[in-house]
Amino acid sequence: MKKKIILWGTLALALLLAVGVFSVYQGYKNTLDNMHVGEDEEDDRPKETEKELEEKFKDPFAVLLYGIDQREDSSDGGRPDTLMLALIDSNDKKVNLVSIPRDSLVDIPGRSQNKINHSFSYGGVQLTMQTIEEWLNIPLYGYVAIDFKGFEELVDIVGGVDVYVDRTIQYDDPMDGTHIRLEEGQQVLDGKNALDFVRARLDNRGSRYYTSDYQRMERQQLVLKELGREIVSLSSLPRVFSMMNAVGDNVSTSLTPDELDFLVRSFYNFNMSNLETTSIEGEGRTINGVSFEVVPQEEVDRINEHATNFINRIPTPIKTENDATDTEDPTGEASEDGNVAADGNRG
Repeated sequence: MKKKIILWGTLALALLLAVGVFSVYQGYKNTLDNMHVGEDEEDDRPKETEKELEEKFKDPFAVLLYGIDQREDSSDGGRPDTLMLALIDSNDKKVNLVSIPRDSLVDIPGRSQNKINHSFSYGGVQLTMQTIEEWLNIPLYGYVAIDFKGFEELVDIVGGVDVYVDRTIQYDDPMDGTHIRLEEGQQVLDGKNALDFVRARLDNRGSRYYTSDYQRMERQQLVLKELGREIVSLSSLPRVFSMMNAVGDNVSTSLTPDELDFLVRSFYNFNMSNLETTSIEGEGRTINGVSFEVVPQEEVDRINEHATNFINRIPTPIKTENDATDTEDPTGEASEDGNVAADGNRG
């Protein structure tokens, strides 16, 4: 009788584990499906084999990573608030993020020169990708977009991010309900405060307290690294369903579910020391009353060389510390007619 009890107990436990594993797997597959944005006919194409995926991603590649506020009352006008070039090597398990100043003055195909994030307003993510490809002469395989609501949720799910807030920030915008109160010092930020920290530009106390684009990019890189450490840690395993829901609901990408699955498995047990960051650096200028970040050709060439070397697996020393001197920070967004409109959303 005792043996039967043990046997049935073992079978019950095995069944529960099987159900749990299947639930996780099914949730994982659903998340990948929800993230993918593509044409309807793509749903009918055959599943790619492991060999085909290995061949496709045997060489490093680049994708556009951007963050956007999808709230109806957002003052961003549908333009990305965060732009990054993500260089990915799935074989060597390496990632390099190149931050792009959103006020960079660039040639937008089919349009005149303007801030790079205006390309999104003109032609969506496809025009933004084309703009970056022609500007930096770097081919992009696709894009990954995250709604800031998802960023907030992920930070809260992992229990916050432990970072050093480099300065006290006080900012209010009654137009979109933004209220920021951050004190300088090492602290654990929840989702709302982490988002405020990486997006803040303006300050109630005046322009001397404003945050430059380069300081914002440093914060974004810092918080992303800390969030990544929390996500890959064992302590996050009990929260896997919550994380999958947050990602599935708030992240969209042109990569297919098969491609996503291959890359997720390739970066299993990812070592965060293999994540490096750098930034495109320029000079703040006011042109016809509008603030831009003007990036010299030498800097464009530097980023092109950096990306090309990464893709070709050529080891080169690069500047990964953002030590650019503070430049005059833009205090507003350029409107369609060239006038400066208040950039209310989180500064």
